[in-house]
Amino acid sequence: MRIQAVILDLDGLMVDSEPLSYRAWNAVLAEHGAALDDEVYRTQVIGLHDLDSGRLVRKLTGVEADERALVDAHWERLVNMLPAELEPMPGLHALLQALQARGLPLGLASNSRSPYVQRALEVLGLLECFRCIRTVDDVQHGKPAPDVYLAVARGLQARPERCLALEDSATGVQAALAAGMRTVVVDPQGLVPASLEGTHGRFASLEEVHAALDRLLG
Repeated sequence: MRIQAVILDLDGLMVDSEPLSYRAWNAVLAEHGAALDDEVYRTQVIGLHDLDSGRLVRKLTGVEADERALVDAHWERLVNMLPAELEPMPGLHALLQALQARGLPLGLASNSRSPYVQRALEVLGLLECFRCIRTVDDVQHGKPAPDVYLAVARGLQARPERCLALEDSATGVQAALAAGMRTVVVDPQGLVPASLEGTHGRFASLEEVHAALDRLLG
């Protein structure tokens, strides 16, 4: 079945934002005399819905602040970092251009908040590339629920089973698979368990995805 549309995640896939997010978390936690271990962040926090991440960070660090306040402070610090520090993942622009050249509408499905997603795309000059953008703010349940992917498919007027989803986290992969989409793992850090079944391929970079487009879209 030929693909009608391509839907991408943002953090960790299109942009190398996870180191920035980690630093933002630790800047917030430092105000409470706490810190978050890098390995714990990479293996347990990445990909979570923001309030889920706030609850987990509280549990891991023992900070007694309200999780909503922690999450709000984290997003504020992260957004302020973007203009000076946000960088696209290698091969991102070339991949998007190749997809657009094929006439495929592009969507973005993110577990991040809308103001952050909007600002990140503005910084990268990519806001106009995406016909439909949906975030955790637009759905009842964030990833790993399929809601955000299904919302993007509706916005693109594409059947879910004819959408190609690109994801870099286990949480995101689960969401795309639950939506019934052809799901590709782009996992340069090896964070997505090999036991996750049903994916359409695993790649170490967006350049590798670009090279395999004929197979992935056919």
